[in-house]
Amino acid sequence: MTADSEPLQKFYTLFWQLRKSLRKGYPKTHPDTIESEKSMLQRFLSENHLKGADELVQASYLECNGDFDRSQGILFTIEETISTEIKPLWFFLIGNNLREIRKMEDAEIAYKASIKLCDNQKECQDWLSSVWSNLASTYEYLKDHERAIECVNNALKCCLNDKRSSLHRFIGTLYAAIYDSDNAISEYQKAIEYGENAVLGRIYARMGHQQLKKNDFSSAIYSYKLATYGHNPEESIRVLNNLGYCYSRLGNFATAAEAYKKAMVQVDTSQVGTRTACVPIFNLARAYVDNSEFKQAKTELSNVRKRSGFSSQDKSKAKSLLPLLNSRSLNIREFKARCEYEKMGWEANTTCEELISIKLSGAKIEAYADYKERKVRKEFEQSAFTILRDWSSALPLLDGSSRQFKGGGYFLQWNSLGIVLDPGFDFLCNFHDAGFLATQINHVVVSHDHTDHNRDLRGVDDLLYEIWKRNNDTGKYTMWLDKSTDASSHFPDAGHRSRPKLISRTQNLDESVLLESINVKHDAKHALAFKFTLSDSEGKQIVIGYTGDTAWFPKLGRFLFDCDVLIAHISHPENYELLHPDSTQFKANHLGYLGVCALIQAAKPKITLIGEFWAGLADVRLELVRAIRERTGSDSILPAASGLRLLLPRLSVECGQCFSPTAPRDIRVTSGGNSVGSLQYRCTQCLL
Repeated sequence: MTADSEPLQKFYTLFWQLRKSLRKGYPKTHPDTIESEKSMLQRFLSENHLKGADELVQASYLECNGDFDRSQGILFTIEETISTEIKPLWFFLIGNNLREIRKMEDAEIAYKASIKLCDNQKECQDWLSSVWSNLASTYEYLKDHERAIECVNNALKCCLNDKRSSLHRFIGTLYAAIYDSDNAISEYQKAIEYGENAVLGRIYARMGHQQLKKNDFSSAIYSYKLATYGHNPEESIRVLNNLGYCYSRLGNFATAAEAYKKAMVQVDTSQVGTRTACVPIFNLARAYVDNSEFKQAKTELSNVRKRSGFSSQDKSKAKSLLPLLNSRSLNIREFKARCEYEKMGWEANTTCEELISIKLSGAKIEAYADYKERKVRKEFEQSAFTILRDWSSALPLLDGSSRQFKGGGYFLQWNSLGIVLDPGFDFLCNFHDAGFLATQINHVVVSHDHTDHNRDLRGVDDLLYEIWKRNNDTGKYTMWLDKSTDASSHFPDAGHRSRPKLISRTQNLDESVLLESINVKHDAKHALAFKFTLSDSEGKQIVIGYTGDTAWFPKLGRFLFDCDVLIAHISHPENYELLHPDSTQFKANHLGYLGVCALIQAAKPKITLIGEFWAGLADVRLELVRAIRERTGSDSILPAASGLRLLLPRLSVECGQCFSPTAPRDIRVTSGGNSVGSLQYRCTQCLL
């Protein structure tokens, strides 16, 4: 028979009343209610015959109890015989079963069919919002959040007031999933407006999470204080931890500590994952430190190994932090760097992608921008020539990151100009370890195409490019290359990169620095030696000569004659140079022992720094320099190793201990007990 409007409406009312009770778990908690509602529905169906209605009730019962396959089987048996008036409900139940077994595309088709039929029946309007809502959850699973939001808005147009709160909360969750915190908060506020007291606390918790995402700490505190978490200990820990986080960020460390302690009570009384357990206690320790309560911080960290629920990694972290709080070696800066305040994930079902986005959005500043804002220590802003290398050739490649053989380069500072010279292996590491920053670099100069002289050239260029491109700054630095290095480097043609320039005989790096070059005798084509003439505002000049890698030849001595400072690369002495020191046979490709002596005697520099030692057999730096001093009669000769800093224009060496400027002849050089490590430079006051 065909049902008229009133019986059909009555069926839908009784059907949804029973279904609502089933969804609430009434079969276990209110069995009498379930039996009463089932009896009423069965009595109605015995008096009003609707083909397939009994099967719909049975299928709904099975679906609500999780038996989706049997529910689907019953529905398919009545597909051809069910009354057309209740076919919208058939499609709805089909969609539910498909959704539960994760056949989302098929579920979408079923829900859309149900909606289409419902549009033609006014009797369906009271439950049409449920179809739209379930279709929205299907799209949510498929990560199509925009269409899901559209569906929930359609559900709102036809729902009863008692459903509006849950639908607004659903939209808020969808906006949160696409990181639209403003709209998420707006929807949660609407959910609170329509919500019952029993659910308001959970909505406040979710709204607090979104306000925290926006760093709106005051609003988040208000929401978290009104939040409840039902029987979910992880959510309660999450809310209390984040409440403490908000107070911490506002500088209210004592109140923050109280919130963290409440979170730890929940940790101790519930079985939660190690991740949930560890965050509040480290935050609590940090809050104590920020409030200068170091004893309490040590107590909490000491208790980490006694508490259950902490991983071995957490216990190791606590153990490593404790020494930083010792009264004799208090290191607050390091403690804070290693124990930062941490928020916790927003929902129990937070996706990996959401957690990544949360961490990224919480970052205070991009690493390159942070680097650019760093300040150099004042003493590293003055004019100086700094040695940032130890060994030559490929020796630095023999070991790992803690290697004893380190390469490097040089850094010349004159007034406000910074010039990198031959950045080879390890240059950037040595440069930063010494306390310099790339923002001090204006020019990079390379003498020849060997990796121990240009390996870090590309790294320096990449770093400067990343720093300056963010402000669209161009022309901040210039690379000056020999022909071979220029041909082999292949720098990308990017808009903010400095295009390399070929080194000519003479070029002005700026009005106060003149760079001159000559070709030298080395096994690298187009290898160069340099002469830097530094002029001050009064017209006085300092000349720094740099041999690069070369054999001795008389023109080199004439080119570098009367330099104030000579940087001479020696490499390793050949045995015949030591056995026949009066020989006129010089080492090929490098100065060697006799070449350095000949150069010093020809150029007559005020100060000589001997570098580019090779220690493939032994470390003989000190012995070689002592021999060269004796042979040339000059006592202003020093071995050049990482840590030597020649102050300009006074031409004094900075003591590595008291940092006082010292005449080169009064500097004492020691190996520091490490046979191939960096040398130590001390004044006579610091070394007996």
